[in-house]
Amino acid sequence: SGDYRPMNEWEPMQSVLLTFSNYMPGDAPVFQTFSDIIVNSVPVTDVWIVVDSDSAKNQLEDKLLEDGLTQGQIDDSITYYRWQNDAIWVIDYGPLPIVSNDTVAFMDFRYYHQRVLDDAIPTMLGNAIGVNTYRSPLNLEGGNFQADGEEYCYTTERELYYTGLSAQQLTDVFIEWFGCKKVAILKDITDDGTGHIDMLFKLADKHKAVLGEYTVVEDATNKQRMDDNEALLEALVFEDGGTMVVHRLPFPNP
Repeated sequence: SGDYRPMNEWEPMQSVLLTFSNYMPGDAPVFQTFSDIIVNSVPVTDVWIVVDSDSAKNQLEDKLLEDGLTQGQIDDSITYYRWQNDAIWVIDYGPLPIVSNDTVAFMDFRYYHQRVLDDAIPTMLGNAIGVNTYRSPLNLEGGNFQADGEEYCYTTERELYYTGLSAQQLTDVFIEWFGCKKVAILKDITDDGTGHIDMLFKLADKHKAVLGEYTVVEDATNKQRMDDNEALLEALVFEDGGTMVVHRLPFPNP
């Protein structure tokens, strides 16, 4: 109950949450990417990292020191949570922040049933830092959810396929549990295994979105689906009378 709303896509963050596992140093580009995220986040926000072993923590810290952080910065800005996990995709299984005035709570999606360690992390984090965490009755990955924090929440048709819900049933859950007022359901990319909205769409502010575009017509089906999404977005009706401006970003060629 109350006036909770989903955190919007451009809202200032209090922290960045990552998961770092023992096997990651073996993949040099992935290891470098994680280091880059952390090194560039530390000057502006706290970083929370779920690690599954002391070895993972030590290898990561060695890399951060090598890439320019000081031990003092690491000690002051990074908090480790020593929890077992299944995968790195914390955007998908991590908590969705919901906000009411100055109060933050967590919404905990039902994640893949075969990844129970990841599925537990939002509630474990809420317990660790004293944040109320609510378990939503919905199978959903965070990569398939975006919101403007005021009115619209966005997802794709793949969520209907995975859950078996109708568009109205899904909308009702988003309104009741996540604080959405309206829901826009975009077409996903048919040959993307996730079906997530973050593969094709990014909300930049309430009336501005970036949407992928096929510039070489080797995939006429998905080109049409993305063009249909542009039309859907431009037709949205906002309470303030505004309209959605859609900026198209070319996809790489297949």
